[in-house]
Amino acid sequence: PPDGGAEAPQRMNAEERLAAMSLREQIGQRFMIYVPRGFGSDGSGRGEDDEGASRDYAALLKNGAPAGMIVYPWNFTDAESLRALTAKLQEFARFNPLGGNFLIAADQEGGRVAAYRFSQLARFPSAARVAAQAQARNSAQGVPQPETEYLRSVAYITGHDLATMGVNINFAPVLDLTDRPDRSIIGDRSWGNDPAVVATLATAYIEGLTTAGVIPTVKHFPGHGVTRVDSHGRLPIVDMTLEDLRRRDLFPFQSAVDAGVPAIMTAHILFPGIDPDYPVTISEVFLQDILRTEMGYEGVVVSDGLSMGALADNYEIDLVLERALRLDVDLILLHDRYDFTEILERVEQLIADGRIQKTDIERGAFRVLQLKEQYGLLR
Repeated sequence: PPDGGAEAPQRMNAEERLAAMSLREQIGQRFMIYVPRGFGSDGSGRGEDDEGASRDYAALLKNGAPAGMIVYPWNFTDAESLRALTAKLQEFARFNPLGGNFLIAADQEGGRVAAYRFSQLARFPSAARVAAQAQARNSAQGVPQPETEYLRSVAYITGHDLATMGVNINFAPVLDLTDRPDRSIIGDRSWGNDPAVVATLATAYIEGLTTAGVIPTVKHFPGHGVTRVDSHGRLPIVDMTLEDLRRRDLFPFQSAVDAGVPAIMTAHILFPGIDPDYPVTISEVFLQDILRTEMGYEGVVVSDGLSMGALADNYEIDLVLERALRLDVDLILLHDRYDFTEILERVEQLIADGRIQKTDIERGAFRVLQLKEQYGLLR
């Protein structure tokens, strides 16, 4: 970085950093990108290193300044190579010191959704089985509620393992309600069908993960358990009213908001009876009227993957970007379907065309920087 560039921001808070950022840097803080095959694989990942891929990605991190990235199994072979990779990624954060350290994310729910299955890590079963165990521990003593210390411990151990490998944000826990703990899109990833029980477990899980220094992200708002359609491939369409959602599915999310959860991930689901035009991730009704206003949520909203078929196959990318950024989806998750540099240029053009205002960009970038500050990632 330029002389002194890595030193001055150390003393700046989120608000001061935002004010010092260029527009391109602010836009970058609204996105989380993936790590391509080949980057870091020269001794710190899987397979033969692709010098071109490493060089291009390094240039992207130096010039594009995303908020962070999510790593996948193709990027590492074991816990040590993952540690080496996350350390290597954070080295590039110094080239954009105003943004602080990168958010490095994982889907470490337990059971069949676990990014890391290394032998030296604690391997927890599915959410359905963990919830049953929490219930059983207290039922044996005649207590109707699940044992929250058990869930708090599960979350803490999970977070501790992630933190030792350089991962600082977990896309968990799942707050979707379902009575079918099978292997469908949600299934056994859910803690169950009782809103009060799931809400109780969610609060304990949030506390445990936070104590370990890892950012919890509850998902998939306002509840993906109401459908068995996989939004990775198709757009789920659910015939429910807002009152239906309020009675059941929104309850655990409201409890998480009240508990101070720092991040919420949206679901790519269309509820025609509530918003006939747009799925939740780009719906003003869900994002602004319900989540921000009615539920009082002030934290970071994270999108599910933008490349998932539910969005990518049904809505033009500029429309998705315009609505997500304007309606305060603070952190947009990109996959390899989209080129990050092209996305940055598209957003700049949307601003030039008046479809997005600079203040729209600033609001979300500030929330992301505040989140980093809260978890010590601006130091």
